Amino acid sequence: MQSKKFYESLGKSKLKEPRERLDPKNAFLIKRYSLSGKKILDLGCGKGDLSYEFAKRKNEVVAIDGSESMLDYAKTRNSHPNIQYVLLDIEELKLKQKFDLILAINSLVHIKTLGPIFVKIHKLLKKDLKFILCFPHPLQDIEDINNYSKEKIIRTETKYGVVKQYYRPIEFYINNLIQSNFRLTKAYEFPARKPDFFIVESQ
Repeated sequence: MQSKKFYESLGKSKLKEPRERLDPKNAFLIKRYSLSGKKILDLGCGKGDLSYEFAKRKNEVVAIDGSESMLDYAKTRNSHPNIQYVLLDIEELKLKQKFDLILAINSLVHIKTLGPIFVKIHKLLKKDLKFILCFPHPLQDIEDINNYSKEKIIRTETKYGVVKQYYRPIEFYINNLIQSNFRLTKAYEFPARKPDFFIVESQ
């Protein structure tokens, strides 16, 4: 609930500000996974920056988020005929179509139990196509972590309110993906010099 209030406040605040440039992480993802004419699912799309970039490359994008104000921002600043924005919590994920590419970019860190989510995602993915998972690199929080291998809740005070995230070691995500029948095909630490994010590509 704390994180939801945070994103509602963030979305309302961002609507009052100029449209932001694409951040380096999203620019990397667009360059690495540039597609055309595909069906893409963006889980926890936030401001819709990534959805918009894929949509303008002639992809059909379904972008879901649990925050109404973040979707208001996305529809206002990142509207495109190829995007369908849907107000939906990831835990309630129920879609009938299958996708060529599914993205979860920093959106699963607020969810307590990931196993069932990964199972749902695997069922929504077309055979041998890609799920891209991105989460904060553990190096970001290394000063606050006494036990690297132990899951922990991190609460951060911001001007938009309190945001709650689940810190998890890399092996947690890898093992949960494998247990959900994903086959890992690639991993990236971004940016390479001092990673802020860990990106896993799987099928």
